[in-house]
Amino acid sequence: MIVHFADDQSKAQAQRKSILPVSAARAEVNALVQGLPCREICDRQLACALQLALDGDIEGAKKTVAAAKAFVLGKRAARGRFQYLKWSFGTATVLIGLLFLASRLCPFKESSSDLWLAAKAGLIGAAFSIALAIRDRTVALDTELVANVTDGTLRLLIGVISAGVLLLLFASGIVPSLRIGDADFKSDSLTWETVLVIGSSQVFWSGLSRISWKRRTLRATRPTRPAGLPRRLAEIVNTRCEVQR
Repeated sequence: MIVHFADDQSKAQAQRKSILPVSAARAEVNALVQGLPCREICDRQLACALQLALDGDIEGAKKTVAAAKAFVLGKRAARGRFQYLKWSFGTATVLIGLLFLASRLCPFKESSSDLWLAAKAGLIGAAFSIALAIRDRTVALDTELVANVTDGTLRLLIGVISAGVLLLLFASGIVPSLRIGDADFKSDSLTWETVLVIGSSQVFWSGLSRISWKRRTLRATRPTRPAGLPRRLAEIVNTRCEVQR
């Protein structure tokens, strides 16, 4: 987009000064929109913002540029989530292949000590956890490929390692025997089914811990009702505080 100023130098200088308040945000939008199919929409919004600035409506111009920036960031964030999932599941495919190869080269005879099986279950559980929480998880924009690949790979490796450690805790007897329904989680009676359950259970523990943390944060940030304040009025005050946040 090209801005053509007036031929008169004094008018051109005044026009340049009028668009200075939105120049920084405009440069950010131009940098973020590179390579996106919505470039035409952003150019129209920026043109409208420049027109408002030249007409003297600086606040309106700032709001228009801010709306364009929020639009581009939303597009980048959505593409970042897709990029995160794509590389995470690609990495999971490679890791599951390596685990199958390792289980063929160095197999474990007893199910209670089959770390490869627990690692496979932990890997699948970690991938399932990533897919479930992708909407609430803060990921980098699609311009930060290394950050998304690194974060997804680390989460998968944490799932693999935690599954192996959890199996070792049960198999060594450090964790006391657990009975759920008709299943006994004991060191001497672990079958391949229970190993799969142990390996994949870390996804449920992580989900429960995340929900518990959100509830504690919500309770800590919720304003308390002052002494003597009617309950209905306190509910109205709390509602307004949440809307402002």
